[in-house]
Order: sequence, then structure tokens, then C-alpha cells
Amino acid sequence: MNEKVTYPQIPSTVWWGVRKILINKPSVQLTEKTLAFQLNVQEAAAKVYLRELQKVGILSEENRPTPLANEWRLDNSYSNAIPKILETAYPSDLLDVIDVNEVDRETVKDWFLLEGLGAGSAGNKAATLVLLASSEPSEATSSTKTPASKTGVKGEKTITHKPSNIKKKQKVPSNKEPSQNLMPLNINLQIHISADSTNEQIDKIFQSMKEHLYSSNEN
Repeated sequence: MNEKVTYPQIPSTVWWGVRKILINKPSVQLTEKTLAFQLNVQEAAAKVYLRELQKVGILSEENRPTPLANEWRLDNSYSNAIPKILETAYPSDLLDVIDVNEVDRETVKDWFLLEGLGAGSAGNKAATLVLLASSEPSEATSSTKTPASKTGVKGEKTITHKPSNIKKKQKVPSNKEPSQNLMPLNINLQIHISADSTNEQIDKIFQSMKEHLYSSNEN
């Protein structure tokens, strides 16, 4: 019976993050400090991730990329590397009872439960197997980039409002003022708010804007 610790548990951000590192630097030696810096995690967590990456055959004992890692980092050989990674990380009796081309997470979780793992640990390790079994590297791009449309200035919240139709109040024409057909005024607002602003502060900002806008219209 395999020991529980032999089953890898790797977050998707680490999986794709390390692949991105190796794409740029295929011969890099990953230390706890460098991995912690690259992935923005604590060194203690980086130490665990390095050990997990050794389990799946991506890193050597010296934390250098293996020949398998070189296949894994390239798009055109990524799918060829997957079966080798699975065979390195998991026992044959598990791989024999699942469809590695379309892994059912619940089935794998049940297998880990039978191995004696707790529900939480079994679920996490099943999620890792599903991640590792994917033959498509396209998720790497979506997992390591932040959509520009959701990002404002660093450290700020960006709140974009749909154009609001604020109609000027039309004055009653007098003898001294010619009648004018005033068109509605459309305003498109984009507001940058500090990331540590509270909901109460944000509400006050919008309340102040409303007062100034309508006050300006009345004048």
C-alpha cells in the first residue's frame, strides 16, 4: 500500500506558474527563495511545492528541471509529457481504473478515501490529478495573466459606471433669455478608489459626486 505522502498536491497557480518560469528559463535551479519570489508565496510554502514537483518528475533532487520538464514546458510536446508525469506520480492500480483522458474527480476522490485519506485531503489530491491529467496547456495563459479590463492602477480599485443620463433641468424662458432646446448630458465616469477604502467611504464618494453634479445642473 502506498504511503499517503506519495500523492502530490499542487495548486493550479503553482503548476502553471512554474511552467511559465521554465518557459523563460529552461535551465534554472529553483530554490525556496526564488520560487517564493516568483510565485509571491512564503518560503515555507515554496519548500513544499518544490518537494511536490519532485514527486511528479518535473524537478530533480537538486531542484533543476528534468528532461521530462523540458517536454512539459513546450506546447508541442506537452501532451506527450502528461502520461509520463502520471506514471511517475501515481500507482498503476489507480491509473488502471480511471480514464486519464477524461478524469472524473469524484471517482478519484473515492479511490483516495479508500486509501485512508480524509475527505479534504482526498478532494485536494483528486483535484491535482485532474490538473495533471489535462493534455491541454492552454490554461497556463489564463491562469497566469490578469485580464486588463479588471485591473486599474496598482493598489487601487477601478469602478467603471455605465454612462448615466443626467438631464439638465430646463429653465423656463424669460423675455431676456431666448428659448433653447437643451439636449440631455451624457457622462461616462471612471473612478479610481484606494484598495483599502471601506464601503462607507465609497458610498460617501458617490453621494458627494451626486450632490456636485446636480448642484452644477441647477446653477
